[in-house]
Amino acid sequence: MLSNINDQLLDHFHYGHGAAEYLRGKIPGFVHKLRSFMKARTDIRRLQEGEKVAQLILATTYFRNIMELRSQVATYELMHMIQYKNQYEHTAHTLYLFLLGVWIYDSLPNVKESIDNSINEDAHLKVKRFLFQWTYASLLHDIGYIFDHIVVESKVHIDKQGLRQYDRMFELEWIRQHIIGDLTPEYESILEGLCGEFRKNYKRWNLVDEPTPEVIIKKLCDVNWVNDFLIVQEKKEDAFSWLSLGTFDPTGERLRNEAMRIASEGYHVSGKKDSEPKVDHAVASGLMLFQYTSAWYWLYHRVRQVNNKMYDSMTQTAKYEVQFFERHIISACKAVIYHNLQNAGDCILKLELAKDPLLYLAVLCDELQVWDRFYVGTNRIITWRQRVQVTAEDMMIDVDLNGNDMVIVLEFFNVAKEQRVSIRKKIDSRLTGWESIIQIRD
Repeated sequence: MLSNINDQLLDHFHYGHGAAEYLRGKIPGFVHKLRSFMKARTDIRRLQEGEKVAQLILATTYFRNIMELRSQVATYELMHMIQYKNQYEHTAHTLYLFLLGVWIYDSLPNVKESIDNSINEDAHLKVKRFLFQWTYASLLHDIGYIFDHIVVESKVHIDKQGLRQYDRMFELEWIRQHIIGDLTPEYESILEGLCGEFRKNYKRWNLVDEPTPEVIIKKLCDVNWVNDFLIVQEKKEDAFSWLSLGTFDPTGERLRNEAMRIASEGYHVSGKKDSEPKVDHAVASGLMLFQYTSAWYWLYHRVRQVNNKMYDSMTQTAKYEVQFFERHIISACKAVIYHNLQNAGDCILKLELAKDPLLYLAVLCDELQVWDRFYVGTNRIITWRQRVQVTAEDMMIDVDLNGNDMVIVLEFFNVAKEQRVSIRKKIDSRLTGWESIIQIRD
């Protein structure tokens, strides 16, 4: 039976099995907190309740410290500082995206099968590993907006506050604050030495020193330390090489070139330049997540080499095994870094569920999540006649049987035809075979 999309999601997380059931078991009062988020009657309240839920989800993956970056993006958007005038908010958006993806994974056997087949893990751990990777690919896939251009007193620039925040996340004080386990004086001394080693041998730069798009991309893709703990036949050049995408971009060169082109020239629309040089938010998000996470894995790898007892003390909840990084971190970051890429030069990227299932799900949910979003750029609603945002009540959704397969059925109400056409067009331009997953009815 069709019901509005928020009611459908809430009902699934209340009663559903699979990933939804796992989250209920891990987070006390999860459904109640989701209800507070979804029933919020103002945009600001929705963001506040959404961030509370996001924190709890991130805590299940021991990644709560990344909230600082989500919060910085939320600050820029709440203050309408983003230069792009038609920017919509990304704080509640990414939480809705996470919830929608879990619902689709639990509800459509063909999607679940494709994703599970891509996860190199024992069967009983598939759901848990999906949620880990999906947290990256949804909740965190827009943190790169901290590098977007903001407007302050008519001046346009990349804000140094966001850059300083990210730089700080590699410093001893931050790492000490987020280490799990007690540090004895001996362990404290070892930690300080290893942080000094990392700074001396690898991260000798700060983003805040030269905040231009090209320099930011070059610094974010610098991950030489990964070669020291993840041994492969041939050393990788940078993060783009580690996050290469199958047959479309086997070396990462296409994405690297496109990211640098945008950073030097800006976006092109219909062959025409549409903006000044920019840091693509998806590229930045993927690079940051890969760089920051890999730095922690390097640290734990070195601790294990230096003092095994210290390693045991620090890994009572998360082991930071190199194998886990190779199986799950790389896959998750790929689903982030490519989610905004539609073409690289003359090559068009159109995704297939069987080949890139997590990225496919991320793009599908990103394009479908249009409800309860508001302007956060310089644009404002200035007349009651102006088209308003789509609400949850405007989107009725359910899962139905189509032949032998389950599909999503979506109907819009009180939504302008051009908006409905635009959603279809965007999905069709990005995804192959999407109509076997979702039927959008007029």
